[in-house]
This record gives sequence, C-alpha cells and structure tokens, in this order.
Amino acid sequence: MKILDELWWGNLDPSAKRPRGKEFAELEQYNKRHWEKLSVQLSPEAMKTLEKWRDNTYEMWEFSQADAFRQGFSLGMSMTVEAMLEIKSHLYDEE
Repeated sequence: MKILDELWWGNLDPSAKRPRGKEFAELEQYNKRHWEKLSVQLSPEAMKTLEKWRDNTYEMWEFSQADAFRQGFSLGMSMTVEAMLEIKSHLYDEE
C-alpha cells in the first residue's frame, strides 16, 4: 500500500495543493492588497486583533479541509465497495 504509506509518513499532503488558475491568483492578490492597506491604517492593537481573527479563520479552514478530506475518502471507499459488490454479484449471477 504505497500511497497509504506515503500519506501516513507525511509525504503526501492533499491540503498543500493550492488551487491553480487565474481566478485564484486574482483573489490572492486582492487579499494581499487589502491586508497591506489595513496594516498601515489600523492601530497596533487593532492589527493584533485582526491577526488573531486571521489565525482563527485559518484554523477553522484547516478543520473544514480535514473534514472534507475524511468525507471524500469515505465516499470514495463506499463507491469502491459498492462497485466491487456489484461486480461480485454479476459474477455469481452468471454461474
């Protein structure tokens, strides 16, 4: 089970694959510009609050991504089991 081993040892990180494409790059630049504007307009105390908000939001996103990964994996396995059972039933129906 090479893929499972790679996943276990941290050599595969599905969440590290960032979306590619023009739309994502534009949104990323848009966020950077807003962050830079806010960093000079806000007081140091307000900036710390904003940084905490950003960190908490990122942590929630990580939990959400982990849950989506688990659900996707479970769905994929369910589909595989269903397909294998269907193949098995066709094999036995023909006998």
